[in-house]
Amino acid sequence: MKKRSVFVIFGTMLLFTACSSAQTTNADKGAENAVVSEAEENENNIVELTKGTMRSLSLKIKDPNPSAEDIKDTINKIHERAKNLGIGVNIYITGDEFIVQIPKETKNAETVLLDITGKKELYFIAETDENGNKNYEYYDAVGAYDINRTIEALQTDGSIVVDGNDVSEAKVDTQIGPVSNQTTPVVCITLTEKGAEKFGDATMNAYANGETIGIYYDDQFISVPMVQAPITDGNCVITGLTSFEDADNMATNLNLGHIKLDLEPMEYSDQAAGE
Repeated sequence: MKKRSVFVIFGTMLLFTACSSAQTTNADKGAENAVVSEAEENENNIVELTKGTMRSLSLKIKDPNPSAEDIKDTINKIHERAKNLGIGVNIYITGDEFIVQIPKETKNAETVLLDITGKKELYFIAETDENGNKNYEYYDAVGAYDINRTIEALQTDGSIVVDGNDVSEAKVDTQIGPVSNQTTPVVCITLTEKGAEKFGDATMNAYANGETIGIYYDDQFISVPMVQAPITDGNCVITGLTSFEDADNMATNLNLGHIKLDLEPMEYSDQAAGE
């Protein structure tokens, strides 16, 4: 088992609670639409935010017939990942390739390029399989939860509840504590119609057995919440977060974690922006 540094929220709970848009504190979702609009208005430069000498990575689109929606989703997520790191990024599409550029002086530029363009799978995993075997456990030796079997094995037996394709939106909100009467951060998650159906079945089972559903992102658990009620409408809330920073990190990972296109890194080069 690998030793790793992880961002894990302990003692959190999934609650069947509606998200209040009036209290939402997450970043303006209009930023994504702005990127798409810019792409539509500029035939050559999909996103061009940075000038100067750039470290570039070309990536082959392996999907045979990528949809316009999936291309826009990929553009938005690469852009937002870079923005979250405080890095300017240019994104171009030529034929069946993405070309992604960041400033050459960026520390560990090649690693950053792989990070912002990586698929970064997101899975919600049931605590136990249909036979009651533990799918994941907390290991004192590494101070973190880890899966007991491969993702492929968990997918095969149905232990993967939903994945990144099933998450429609995650946003930070607030709620008033019932005892302390203090405002605390929560993360509201909205699932797709298909995801809501699968999640409803999983939460009914988890609630009946007093179990958790772990949120597994980029090969590590970011939260292992206890299910407090069946959640059948596709809207759930994670509570117990200790800070807005933790909530922002979790919402960002849920929103940007899964790139729909299958991109294969090809080669690096140094170029002037736009070349």
